[in-house]
Amino acid sequence: MQTNAQFFFKHAFRLAALGLIMFLFWQNFSPLGKQSIEFDLTKNQFVSVLNPSTRIEPVHCENNICTQIMHEDPIYFELLLARKFDSLRVKLFYRATFETEIRIGMQTKKGWNYMLKSPNSTTEQGDWSVAEYSFPLDAALVEGRKVNFMISAPSTRTDDVQIIIHKIELELNR
Repeated sequence: MQTNAQFFFKHAFRLAALGLIMFLFWQNFSPLGKQSIEFDLTKNQFVSVLNPSTRIEPVHCENNICTQIMHEDPIYFELLLARKFDSLRVKLFYRATFETEIRIGMQTKKGWNYMLKSPNSTTEQGDWSVAEYSFPLDAALVEGRKVNFMISAPSTRTDDVQIIIHKIELELNR
């Protein structure tokens, strides 16, 4: 015969297990057809670190704001897709030491094949410039649910330009 405590813990455990399964399902399959990811340069299950380390400084965090300084281009990151999506909107939050255009490219074929785009728009949000880009994901090279991206700022090659990256926001839609 079960006591009230045993009955309670048995059902609480089942409810917690069901809650965990639902949480993992929601995180990994985006049942509503939309997924928003904020990559604040710290560990993220969907976005890799910015690399290679020879072109970008290590992450520096102060007062809950993390930044990385890009001093040479291009740099790269990978996006892990939870499911098949149709489109992607990318917002890059940054500051540059000089006026410069930052382009983002999505890999479309093996090798050096990127769909390189200039920003759709650039706005100011507090101390940060926010460049917004959009990509059709049906053109992406998807390998192991991952898509490669490149951030390019050609002026960093010749001028003494540094780009301080604060975060990247990604919005995926079906």
